[in-house]
Amino acid sequence: MKLVFLHIEKSAGTSQRQMLKIALGDENVAWFEIDWSSEVFDLGLFEDALIIGGHRRYNFYQNQNLVYLAVIREPYSRVLSLYNYYREHQLSYWKEHGLDEEDINITLKRCQLFRNVIDNAQCEYISGSKNFDDTKSHILANKYLVADFSRIDDFNTTLSLNLGVKFCEPSRSNVGTKGYQDNILINKESEEILTTLLAEDIKLYNFISEKGIVDTTDESDWRELRSKVSNLQK
Repeated sequence: MKLVFLHIEKSAGTSQRQMLKIALGDENVAWFEIDWSSEVFDLGLFEDALIIGGHRRYNFYQNQNLVYLAVIREPYSRVLSLYNYYREHQLSYWKEHGLDEEDINITLKRCQLFRNVIDNAQCEYISGSKNFDDTKSHILANKYLVADFSRIDDFNTTLSLNLGVKFCEPSRSNVGTKGYQDNILINKESEEILTTLLAEDIKLYNFISEKGIVDTTDESDWRELRSKVSNLQK
């Protein structure tokens, strides 16, 4: 039994990784493209790791005996944050694909890659499907702990209790420039594009935010994970 953190871009995953490594030990937390990299997932490579994470969707892990963690962010806010991150940190790459560093409206109109990246991506991260109904059914039928971004402190408290470990206050890593969203204006055409590209993610966000936290993992599984954490601390 292991944990997988489905690190949705611009949803506090980097801060969560740092918090988990401090609490559990660097060797017990493996993050894709930081601690390891592979085209396919091999659980045998992670005998020592308790938590595996990174920018990889559910389908990458092939539904093995795993408990999945995720933080869902309000879709429009996530898109603005992602756009800001790309123009601040990956500008040369994204400009080649049509990103305009001054205007998100131009980006949404001419950058197919950006549209592909945001296309109901949170549903796809969680379930492998871009459809909300499929994603909701998938969450309820499997082992998940999912929370609304605004409830991340409650998410960490719940995870802390379930694992029997105390977390430090996570730092806010990869945070965009203060007030940047106020300077990103969306026109009517872009609103129509986003309405289509985010429709299923909005349904997912509303479902999660209404509940705050969704925990579909059996107590017996949390008990097994608490035992593993306890053994790590001996």
